[in-house]
Amino acid sequence: MLAKEFRLTGKDINFMTKKKQVIYAGNFLFFYIKQYQNIPFHQLSLHVTLKLHKRSVMRHLIKRAVLDYIQKHDLIKKPLCGQWYKFFVMLNKNALPQRQKQIENADRKHIISFVQGEFSTSRNIIVKKLT
Repeated sequence: MLAKEFRLTGKDINFMTKKKQVIYAGNFLFFYIKQYQNIPFHQLSLHVTLKLHKRSVMRHLIKRAVLDYIQKHDLIKKPLCGQWYKFFVMLNKNALPQRQKQIENADRKHIISFVQGEFSTSRNIIVKKLT
């Protein structure tokens, strides 16, 4: 779990979704805005939709896998292209039917490695688009 200062508030999320600065990157949607100048880190929130899996255990597993990847690689404290951003990350609705089948049939370790790999490729796409 991220520290409170690294998480977005509900007000930030509402503003970002209304502003609609979105990057579609693989299986993830990234809503983003530039961070305030006096805050030297990224802020992030993650949403896993109920449509992916009805059990909250699986949704939290996916959420934890992404957050573990972010903390392991210390992505919150590394600037992207010399800038700091606020990110609201969601799963792409178009990719949901394919992901549901893969998640239902897999074990926990496979799900974690799969989600972290997908997030890694999505992050690389974001870096290219923001430069």
